[in-house]
Amino acid sequence: MQVTSISICVLNWENYSDTRRCVVALLNLPELNDDDLSVDIIVIDNGSQDGSFFKLRKFTAEALDSGAGVSLIEMPENGGYAAGNNAGIRFAIENQNPAYVWVLNNDTIPQPGSLRALVECAKSDSSVGVWGSTILNGDGSVQCAGGYYYNSWLGIMKPALPKKGLEEELPGLDRPLDYVSGASMLISSEVIHDAGMLSEDYFLYYEELDYAQRIKDKK
Repeated sequence: MQVTSISICVLNWENYSDTRRCVVALLNLPELNDDDLSVDIIVIDNGSQDGSFFKLRKFTAEALDSGAGVSLIEMPENGGYAAGNNAGIRFAIENQNPAYVWVLNNDTIPQPGSLRALVECAKSDSSVGVWGSTILNGDGSVQCAGGYYYNSWLGIMKPALPKKGLEEELPGLDRPLDYVSGASMLISSEVIHDAGMLSEDYFLYYEELDYAQRIKDKK
């Protein structure tokens, strides 16, 4: 049996409660108990000044004591979304040798089967390097189905299949996404080696759009 290894990066900045909720949801994913998956969670504190790091240190230590694979990285300052996640990605590549890195926003609540769905999609088409999730708003409407379309002439971004409920299965996309939502990106290690890290020229927003374009330019 082939085991697929995944490192999950969760970035925190002065929001311990959301980060803890996200990590607890990850630890409760039923697929983490599957023999064909090996999962490590990396929490990065992005220079918080509100005591988040000390709370996270206690929480991750308790998780480790329970046998969960949770690591904690402390950044000296808030370098932004890209810099914080890059620290987690770099740690994963250097220490865990994952097949995929899942960059996940700390204000998300991953649902049972969400990681399994991403991995199965990744395995079904090796020509794709980044995969996204269906992101729901608090009211259950769809924020985006995987990612966004981008009009480079107007500088306008449009979410794929927004504001549709999940009472019925979402229809297929009529064209490929221009980029995957940075709230949930499963990135293959091959893409990371080829395209490098997220650009730290952006403090917040547009990192995933830049990354998608760099990946396309590599092909």
